[in-house]
Amino acid sequence: MPEIADSMLENINRSSPDIIVITGDLTENGLAAKYNGAKKFIDRIECKNKIIVPGNHDSRNAGYLFFEDLFKTRSTSGHFGEVTIVGIDSSQPELDEGHIGSFYNSRMRQRGKILPNRNLTKDTSEGKITPG
Repeated sequence: MPEIADSMLENINRSSPDIIVITGDLTENGLAAKYNGAKKFIDRIECKNKIIVPGNHDSRNAGYLFFEDLFKTRSTSGHFGEVTIVGIDSSQPELDEGHIGSFYNSRMRQRGKILPNRNLTKDTSEGKITPG
């Protein structure tokens, strides 16, 4: 497995991404040792803009606390030029399903963070993502 991870890391770094979005399940069961390995891997990604949120597996066995220790917050956002990315932890400790809830939904709509019925398109010739 390490050779697959190293190959993936080389491909990511070679592409020089502007933003990396990691949407959870860094671990299978939220265990500290697995989090430490995931953190070491993520730290090797050569990109200063990283949005990282936990998945439902990451919140098992109090793993959400390990996540906060390593990554500081379970929900985050960032503004990158014309793009805003919002990452919200929808996981619920020890449950397989997640839930954002009406509070976050209405709050993001008020702030313009959710743009209903808009698609993003990627211009592969220039590697840009733009509203479609």
